[in-house]
Amino acid sequence: MAALDFPGTPLVGDRYPTPPVAGITTYTWDGEKWTTSGPGIITSGGASAPPLPDGAAAVVGTSDKFAREDHVHPEHLVLPVAATYQEFIANSQPDKMMTSGAMWAAVLNWTALVEATNVATPNMALGLDFLWQPTGGGKTLANPQNAKRGQKGLIYLNPSVATFTVTTWGSAWKFPNAVKPVLTARAGALDIISYSVFDPTLIACVFLADVS
Repeated sequence: MAALDFPGTPLVGDRYPTPPVAGITTYTWDGEKWTTSGPGIITSGGASAPPLPDGAAAVVGTSDKFAREDHVHPEHLVLPVAATYQEFIANSQPDKMMTSGAMWAAVLNWTALVEATNVATPNMALGLDFLWQPTGGGKTLANPQNAKRGQKGLIYLNPSVATFTVTTWGSAWKFPNAVKPVLTARAGALDIISYSVFDPTLIACVFLADVS
């Protein structure tokens, strides 16, 4: 049987042959392959011919309409890779795909602030929201590391003792009217600092006291 000369750039739903030919099965292009419920499909390309239905046979003709560089086969597609929430926060893999799961993980996973000699230094490449649970007074909230313009989040202050105080603030932390907040003097209290990074040297903050 002679090979059928299928169209080189079919649209979804196109039928071939059109008009129908007696004794020849009519095929329909589904966007990836020619489909039919009849006996095998006959294509007119070589190695770049369109995919065949499962179990179908091909008779190769001489036409090169499907031997085109713009005919993409599924096995040649490169699927996007999803970023982790850590990569999303750090912006370390900008070519990866962002998923809703990674975004929610970024806001659901608090990053604990760990003090070093009474100084807490947020690393904004590790989290958006931070939890600080100090055990005494005379603390310092240092300028953060890896602050990125436009990054926003919260710092939860949840002390275990009533003597918790922040006596020194890094120069980047800016509050309305340049007034640094007075923290709630009660063990188990919950204060919240909302921050937005205008610039790594200017982080606009709003203080919410005693929400517990």
